[in-house]
Amino acid sequence: MKPSKYEALHKNSSQFVILPGHEVPSIEHIVSTAKNYIVVEKFEQPKGKIDRPRRTNLRNA
Repeated sequence: MKPSKYEALHKNSSQFVILPGHEVPSIEHIVSTAKNYIVVEKFEQPKGKIDRPRRTNLRNA
């Protein structure tokens, strides 16, 4: 992702760049997808514990 794209996304404080498979549909929706990342927009703060996908160690990817 180019720095200018990243900066443009963060003008909206509710948008985040995440890895595929790390989205949490109960608190966010997908805005756009790319080969190596997903842009999500949070619509709700999590209440209590939520089921999260397994963490990915990028050093071993």
